Amino acid sequence: MKDMLPIGEKLFSDRLYYRRILPTDVTDEYHRWLGDPRVNEYLETRHNCPSMEEMRAFAADHAFDPAYYLLGIFIRSGHLHIGNIKLSHINFTHQYSENISYFIGPVDRQGMGYATEAVKRVSQFGFEDLGLLRIEAGAHRTHTATRKVLEKSGYHVESTCQRKMRRAGVREDQLIYVRFSEETQDE
Repeated sequence: MKDMLPIGEKLFSDRLYYRRILPTDVTDEYHRWLGDPRVNEYLETRHNCPSMEEMRAFAADHAFDPAYYLLGIFIRSGHLHIGNIKLSHINFTHQYSENISYFIGPVDRQGMGYATEAVKRVSQFGFEDLGLLRIEAGAHRTHTATRKVLEKSGYHVESTCQRKMRRAGVREDQLIYVRFSEETQDE
């Protein structure tokens, strides 16, 4: 499969642009985001924050993978890196992605609609450029903010995985959200 967003190319939305994360994008600030409980409360990094070297290796491992889009979220005016969005576990045979996930790192940039804008744009990229028919996302039942982002972005709950996730020593349900391309609406 051809990489539909090669290194150096960007996707654009109203206020943001997105490009593949490179090892050089892994800065001290980026590392601090993943270690900040206000940012990582629902991220898997809360269990074991990776080192800078591990984060750079992860970025390098996925920089050229056409089935794994780890993208930085940047504010168009000023080119400020404010988070990441990932479209991953892509199966081109069956035309779906098992995961869209995201975070906004600077706490003062959260709640400004950036995550919703990013999810909408990267979902559009998945459907229009990658030819996907289905994109899934998981969310802790208690994570109200991400549930709102997904719902505003056209996703709906398809199923519940009971007591699948662990947060603060408590088992929580994971909701599986899904969005279909417009092409599958009539099937």
